[in-house]
Amino acid sequence: FVRSSLRTAISPQVEQTAALGIIVLPGTMTGLILAGVEPFAAVRTQLALMYVILAGVVIAASITGLGTLARLTTSDNRLIKVARSN
Repeated sequence: FVRSSLRTAISPQVEQTAALGIIVLPGTMTGLILAGVEPFAAVRTQLALMYVILAGVVIAASITGLGTLARLTTSDNRLIKVARSN
């Protein structure tokens, strides 16, 4: 279930990265081109930005998923009963 939840958390950002430039021109790239920067440099900057965002999503989802798994399961992968807080 951890792989499934991580895949679900990451898939929107992966889809956005895959469709980059097909539907709409990314803001950073457009702004740099309008400012007079070479188009290839603008594309490289936009790609770097998208990969940094994707990496952030992957890291956040992984830490959340694995942290939750470690907190809510025993070493033999049994769920721990969590007491309700009032």
